[in-house]
Amino acid sequence: MRTTIYLLSIVLLFASCAGRQQGKATDEEVVSVTSLEEQYNQANDPLEKFVLLDKIAKAKAQTLAEEEFGEYFLLFKVQLDSLIAEINSNEKDYLYERYGLHHDDKGNEITPPDWVQEKEKRYAEAGLYPKHIGEGFEEFRLADDYYSQNFDTVLPEDVKEYLELKEKEGEIVSDSGLWIEFSDLADEILRYESFIANHPRSKLLNEVNEKYFFYQNIYLNGIDNSPVKNEKGRLLPEAKAELQRFVNAHPDSPTAKLAKIVLEDKTVADMFLLLPDEAFDGAYPPALRRKMMEQPDETHVIQEGEQTYCGCAIFLEGENVIWANCESSFPQFQVYFWQPQDNKRLVAVVDRYGSPEDIAEIKAYWYKEGTLEKDDNLFTFVNDDSHYAVAVFYDLEKVSGELAKRAEEIFYPTPFLVYDFDVSPNGEIAIKAYYENPYEYNNYDILEPLNNFYLQFKQVDGKWTKKRIKK
Repeated sequence: MRTTIYLLSIVLLFASCAGRQQGKATDEEVVSVTSLEEQYNQANDPLEKFVLLDKIAKAKAQTLAEEEFGEYFLLFKVQLDSLIAEINSNEKDYLYERYGLHHDDKGNEITPPDWVQEKEKRYAEAGLYPKHIGEGFEEFRLADDYYSQNFDTVLPEDVKEYLELKEKEGEIVSDSGLWIEFSDLADEILRYESFIANHPRSKLLNEVNEKYFFYQNIYLNGIDNSPVKNEKGRLLPEAKAELQRFVNAHPDSPTAKLAKIVLEDKTVADMFLLLPDEAFDGAYPPALRRKMMEQPDETHVIQEGEQTYCGCAIFLEGENVIWANCESSFPQFQVYFWQPQDNKRLVAVVDRYGSPEDIAEIKAYWYKEGTLEKDDNLFTFVNDDSHYAVAVFYDLEKVSGELAKRAEEIFYPTPFLVYDFDVSPNGEIAIKAYYENPYEYNNYDILEPLNNFYLQFKQVDGKWTKKRIKK
């Protein structure tokens, strides 16, 4: 009988432990977490809140089941990132001066003042460390292995893989250039593609996709301090060799399909010559355009029959845009050649002064394998003052409801235009298109007027209408 009771006690002990591992918290643990949460809600200092939130998460990792903790973790990470951003904002002056506090005028390391050592010790004890992020700037960051060390055993697989991707994030791009070789960036892109393929329903997919497209764009098109093209917009030999290597090694990769298009080595100058006369309302016949490309930045005049034509081509934005005009006279057009999308690329021709309206129609073409196909379903924002084209996207009045759902797939050069979707109780859909944070982009003078209005698309009797609305 005693043996039976003893064995039963062991079974109950193991059952108790197993129950706790499955997320059944003890009363003491619940009280502890509740107390920490109350302290967190009452705290005002972001570092104090950071420390408390860290303790709360570690406590919940011991009490919640994997699925429950996975749900909690996503919210926790957002809160933690927000607190770190607030800390960096509060400490921006110190972080800006930090290098000079640790080095003399010759760059030799020195012992920093006591107040600096005390500050950094306080942050280190909390788990935050200053890190150089480029161009002389530093910010506080978590240790690279913070998440894997503390939560790896209780996280779902998609979250684990996501954190592995994030660990290398700060070592890839900085100072508008790559810190790694393009071949290493290709390996990172493959890791992102693996995540997307393995976790199609992950709640982290949007964030992973955003970073994936960012790296993919750098790999295919370069970045300021790590270019892949020369001043004429042609691929550099080493870039061409790397893209070809990737295509040969990973032919089924979505990036390889785009790389094949980039390897065609087409430029906006090629598109300028290939576009039909009607793209420019007959202002630049082919013979004139050839002269404009042979000698850009010079005004050319030709005679065809009784008609005289003149034009000058000015290259803008790293050879991606041609501004075609005749000195200060009309007409003036801008030609954009955007990045690959699926198996084609968008070519847009905008008459800069052709319309006094706020919403100007453009001529848009899809380039694929040497041919251009016109697309009348696209239009552009045009600035109130200078009439620059600043964004191109689907005209919801003209396309199907299914395509309208993809309205957020905006083409360059303005990727920070955003859409708000609003569905009423009766199923009516309204969409607002606007700049999310124009003041973050104050180096783009053309954005300022667009801060005062947005475009609203609305379904009326089953059809889309668009309207310019003052904020």
